[in-house]
Amino acid sequence: MYLWALALLVELCSCAHTAQTWTAGIFLDRQRPEDREVATIPRPLIPDGIMLTKRFEQFRSGLYNDAAHFCTIAYGHLIERFPCNGSESTEFISGVTEERGSELLSADMTIAQRAVMRALPNSALTDQQFAALCDFVFNVGGDKFAGSTLHLVVERGEFSRVAPELRRWVLAGGQYQRGLEKRREAEIALFFTGIPRPVERPSDIFSPKIDILIGESTTT
Repeated sequence: MYLWALALLVELCSCAHTAQTWTAGIFLDRQRPEDREVATIPRPLIPDGIMLTKRFEQFRSGLYNDAAHFCTIAYGHLIERFPCNGSESTEFISGVTEERGSELLSADMTIAQRAVMRALPNSALTDQQFAALCDFVFNVGGDKFAGSTLHLVVERGEFSRVAPELRRWVLAGGQYQRGLEKRREAEIALFFTGIPRPVERPSDIFSPKIDILIGESTTT
């Protein structure tokens, strides 16, 4: 019986995907009690925002270890900061449905929603801009966003610099990631939905790239 359970665990953790899946940045942020405070209602996310995050996190019904060897399931839901080892709840060991995965993602996304609200308390963001930034924060983390040039230019309303700044966040583990480039372009498209796309500053095009696991050391 033990060997059968162990074999099942190995099968669940060996999810058939080739792309490296890094731990969502929101799970690596400093823990804040208010992030899970149900009394604080986060600004709602439009469906396009949820679908963007789902597209890039990708649903996996069974347990798997992400690129950091953290036990994960569904749409990048972090279970523990160590590899899957059989100590997970019965629900997760048995696998989850897409519906349950969507519920987990919605709960996880509230952390990103509150992080954007906390970082930009006075910004009049459109629903699309808010959703795009929530996906970005889910991916890289609220702490890294708050200390970024991207945060600064959004706060100042310098929208001509938003796209170039988003395009900088395409490294992970020191390596360029095509998936991150695609995600940034999707966030840019959503951010500018329904409003004129500003002309970008030529000086921003060649700004140094940023590793999502490290963040930006300085802002300008």
